Amino acid sequence: MEENIVLQKLEEITKEVSKISHIGEQVENILTKLEEHDKRFEAIDVKLADHDEKFDLIIQKIIEHDERLDQMVTKTEFNAFVERQTAVNDQLLTMIKRLDEDRYAMIEWMRRIEEKMDRKFEDYDKTFQKIKQELKLSF
Repeated sequence: MEENIVLQKLEEITKEVSKISHIGEQVENILTKLEEHDKRFEAIDVKLADHDEKFDLIIQKIIEHDERLDQMVTKTEFNAFVERQTAVNDQLLTMIKRLDEDRYAMIEWMRRIEEKMDRKFEDYDKTFQKIKQELKLSF
């Protein structure tokens, strides 16, 4: 009977060892899977680091573009500027036309004065020549 009990205990221990052995295999499988997952996580981590660098570049570009946009004018602002500039240009053009007309008038006035002076000098020259002849002067 004692032998039976020992055999029975031995069978129980054998079953337990078999269970433990089976658990050991499962643990090995789990460890293998964990190592595979660890490799995947490392690959994903490398990709995320690469993406972080790219996102940093993209963020920097967005900041640069935002700064440029702050310096740009809107279509409405541009149109308002063009309208103001056109009004100023029209005023300047009107002033230039007036000055040009005044210049032409001044040139014509000076031409008439020169003609009058030329006629007067001709008259004075003729008169001087007559006086010279009458006085019989020679110079």
